[in-house]
Amino acid sequence: MATIHTQPSAAMRVSVPGPPEVMEWTQQQLEEPLPTDIIVRHEAIGLNFHDVYVRSGAYRTMQYPGVPGIEASGVVEGVGDAVVGLKVGDRIAYITSLYGAYATRRILPAALALPLPGDISHEIAAAVLLKGLTADMLLTRLRVLEAGAVVVVHAAAGGVGQILVQMAKALEIAVIGAVGSLVKAGAVRELGCDHVVLYGDNQLLDCVRDVTDSRGADMVFDGVGAATYETSIDCLRPFGHLALFGQASGPVPPIELARLAQRSLSVSRPVVFHHVQDPERYRGSGERVFKLVQSGAIKVAPPNRYPLREAAKAHRLLESGVTSGSTIFIPA
Repeated sequence: MATIHTQPSAAMRVSVPGPPEVMEWTQQQLEEPLPTDIIVRHEAIGLNFHDVYVRSGAYRTMQYPGVPGIEASGVVEGVGDAVVGLKVGDRIAYITSLYGAYATRRILPAALALPLPGDISHEIAAAVLLKGLTADMLLTRLRVLEAGAVVVVHAAAGGVGQILVQMAKALEIAVIGAVGSLVKAGAVRELGCDHVVLYGDNQLLDCVRDVTDSRGADMVFDGVGAATYETSIDCLRPFGHLALFGQASGPVPPIELARLAQRSLSVSRPVVFHHVQDPERYRGSGERVFKLVQSGAIKVAPPNRYPLREAAKAHRLLESGVTSGSTIFIPA
């Protein structure tokens, strides 16, 4: 690895938190890799709402100045002396809480690299991995859902929502999806969503009651946050569970325990990086996601594509709510 790390790299850097325009295209020098590191040339980079929170300052989890981005796929260009099981030329994908994915090249701990099957493109990998790991966490870590259970998926046409709908259907779970437009409603119906409602019609609670004979849903998966959590709680059956895994509309205020006690409800705030912090669980979850893609159980629509230099434009569109499915950046 003596000279590989000196190859040029560029990145979108955030010096201070703020609007999308705070991201600046800069040249950067890679640090000296450790023996347990690899050097990755990115082929595709995933855009996630987490990136928006970090850029805006809603999450203060990245040191400024810094390079955001938590998901990418690429090709190994260098391998540390202590790395086992990886070689130059291998195709890999990864997620990381270390940030730094908004770059053409990077140093990466080898333990974070997941082998990318040859029949999955870099673009599909960057579009599906983190969202798939999130859906896997929501459906496997929080509680056991048996075939015939009823769940609600907010923002069902979004990146996580589309994958969550498909993974739930693969488990024979009935899905009620909430979306923001008729176009998005059609998209999630094509993915197998059993019932679809529009947010503007305020029909979600009525739909849940009709589908469940007024019992309520077993679980609600809510990545929207402030705008939806009240309705999410109302949708649950006794002993139902609300998984708040995002805050696209803003953070959820404290929830009174007395309100949960009215129907013996529970609430969690799951974080995907806690799900995958165990290496074996990380690899196993990643393998499940890739196998579902390979089998066709998860269909990934061609992602929205932007040059990495146009990250600000993509962030604005994601925050506006007009996008559907996944968005990726092409580094070159």
